[in-house]
Amino acid sequence: MMKRKILFAGLLVTMAVSMSGCGKADGENADSLDDINPDEYVTLGDYKNLEINVDHYEVKDDEVKQYVAKDLDNYVDNYDLYDYTTTDKQTVSTNDIVNIDYEGKKDGVAFSGGTAQGAHLEIGSGRFIDGFEDGLLGANVGDTVELNLTFPEDYGNDELNGQEVVFTVSINSIDESHLPDYDEAFFANLGIDNVTNYDEYLDYAKEYIQNACDQQNNTAIETALWDVVKNGSEVSDVPQSLLDEKLAELDDDLQEYADQYGVDTDTMIGYMGYDADSYEEMRQSTARSEAEKDLICRAIAKAEGITITEDDVKEVAQEEYESYGFTSAADMISSKSDEYLRSYVRYRKIMDLLKETANVTENESISFLADYLE
Repeated sequence: MMKRKILFAGLLVTMAVSMSGCGKADGENADSLDDINPDEYVTLGDYKNLEINVDHYEVKDDEVKQYVAKDLDNYVDNYDLYDYTTTDKQTVSTNDIVNIDYEGKKDGVAFSGGTAQGAHLEIGSGRFIDGFEDGLLGANVGDTVELNLTFPEDYGNDELNGQEVVFTVSINSIDESHLPDYDEAFFANLGIDNVTNYDEYLDYAKEYIQNACDQQNNTAIETALWDVVKNGSEVSDVPQSLLDEKLAELDDDLQEYADQYGVDTDTMIGYMGYDADSYEEMRQSTARSEAEKDLICRAIAKAEGITITEDDVKEVAQEEYESYGFTSAADMISSKSDEYLRSYVRYRKIMDLLKETANVTENESISFLADYLE
């Protein structure tokens, strides 16, 4: 059985500050970046005692229980962990769940991923390629059916895109599915530390969801504060060295994502919904925006006498490495450029300053889970 550390498939957690730019290629720019005088580029507006209004989200215990029930059911569905019982039905029709053995061949040779025994398939679900499910309609338990099919051109596998294949399918039975008992054996297979039963999972889920809610509320405050600071400040220009640094960070991000998906960067750009021209436009715009943000932070840091030491970087890395998927603070530090880390820690210190002096008015509370539970 496949395990995962965190279920919560429907919960999108937005980190307080996006950790972008993971490269180490800033060595040749480091000195010039350190020499930037932000006063030459930035006219600061007000950044203390700011007044903002923000939406405020809350987590309700009864909604956590609903969420957990839905999430567990989705988990069972995604990984086909149902309990099945065989019915007396003999002829396959739409919406039936068939237990099948199948083997797919291209040019007479079985291809990877095209063979399974005892697989369950709901007829009409659209899980298999066109013609597979329809080809089983009217067949009887015990029959073996040969299906001459063609994979879609955009299937996503270079060996199978647009290829003609033959599936040999044996129908073992027509079954009914039942949600499994959420007992200790079920939770043991999830592989979550210290979670062996439903109540422990509920506590685990509540803590996870509350942390996500707290992060979203904090993000709302930080976003609102930064919007005021940014809109009240004027940036006359961006030094090329800083813009190049931000572009390099974006390029490193793109390469990292491509490596994670096992594709080249051009394919990754397509996955992100861009073509080459629109991606480049976004890349340039984002780099300039990040450079302007960096300059404003440098200007506030200079005005407030804020400096960034190696110990500051280590402290922030120790506090946040797990949130960003690193195995240790040292791993986070080694994965990020020195300039990026200083910029990130500078932003964190400035945001702490803004929040300390801000007057925050929270709007009427909103359910954090309402959208997911609809």
